[in-house]
Amino acid sequence: MHGFEGSALNLIGIAEILFGIALLVNWRSRQLLVVNNILMIVLAGGALVSRPALFVAPFNPVVLNLAMAVLAAIGLWVGYDLPSARNCRRSEEK
Repeated sequence: MHGFEGSALNLIGIAEILFGIALLVNWRSRQLLVVNNILMIVLAGGALVSRPALFVAPFNPVVLNLAMAVLAAIGLWVGYDLPSARNCRRSEEK
């Protein structure tokens, strides 16, 4: 399967862009934030297997993925009780 690395990287890059757009469009989706955290772990594992030397760089996959995971966790935590028009807590005055 040698020779397909460039195509695979292009497909992974396109998938990441589409996932980012999905997160922007569906920013209230808790499932997407959970999937984001799972994918961050998978991508860090892939980086560890393919290029372990990356983990000693200043902005290594652990630091970046941890930052992304914390942001997603904050989104999950804060978005839990976030009011919206769909779940308005005010009662209608009569």
